[in-house]
Amino acid sequence: GIKTTPHANVDTALEVTEGARRIAQSRAYTDGLVELQDAASQAVAAALPLRDGMSVLDFCAGGGGKTLALAAAMQNAGRLIASDTDKRRLSQLGPRAERAGAGVVEQRLLDPGREMEVLGDLAGAADCVLIDAPCSGVGTWRRKPEAKWRLTPDRLAQFAATQDALLALGAKLVKPGG
Repeated sequence: GIKTTPHANVDTALEVTEGARRIAQSRAYTDGLVELQDAASQAVAAALPLRDGMSVLDFCAGGGGKTLALAAAMQNAGRLIASDTDKRRLSQLGPRAERAGAGVVEQRLLDPGREMEVLGDLAGAADCVLIDAPCSGVGTWRRKPEAKWRLTPDRLAQFAATQDALLALGAKLVKPGG
């Protein structure tokens, strides 16, 4: 069977202590009652001051773990836009959102450097813009220890420049007081 314990820091998370490989075949998973995601994704959603009817943008949605946590925290109400430049990763979100019953999720594929062409209608209008900016990968070292050998000073500088650009774009999208 599958055994879990409540996560120490995230109310909505369960830590799988036994049977993790069987979760994707479980009824709870196929019925959309549970989703595989890091507790950090759930913690981010829980930390945001979400209210009914909000317009929320998950700017760097990737495969949608945080988007699904946001949809749950928003009780599948309001407007939730998930965007990313990676078509392959963003395409994973549709089936995950459907399984979870997260009908509030709208996906937008971005062209790097031309994000405002797709997100311009949100300029100054989003209540909340979540930016999990492409990062150095340090947070994955626990699962992928070999990744630490791929991070060079030049790559770190590139990540910082990308993060600065994304934060500037996000600032244009969030409404005053958002």
